[in-house]
Amino acid sequence: MLFFRIHFMRTEAPPGDTVVHRDGKQDAKDSIMEESLQHFASDVGIVCALEAGGKITPQEAYKQIKARWKELKKAKKALCPKDKDADDDKSGD
Repeated sequence: MLFFRIHFMRTEAPPGDTVVHRDGKQDAKDSIMEESLQHFASDVGIVCALEAGGKITPQEAYKQIKARWKELKKAKKALCPKDKDADDDKSGD
C-alpha cells in the first residue's frame, strides 16, 4: 500500500497572515492560494515519481492527479467565489 501525505487546503486566512502586493495592498487569500499551489505541485511530483518508478500505473497516476486538481479548484472557489476563471474552466472535469 502506498502512503501519501494527507493535507487539508485552507479556505480561510488566519489572522495576520497576509501578502503585500506591489501596490501596497495586503491579501491573505493570495498566501493561502500560494500554499495550496505548492501542495498541489508537491503531490503531482510525488505521483509522477511513483509512476516513473513503476509503483503505480499511468492510469492510477492520472486519477490521483485529477483528484488533486479538483481539490485545488475547490479551494480556489472557496477563496474566490466571484472569480469566473474557476467556473469557466471546464477542461479536466
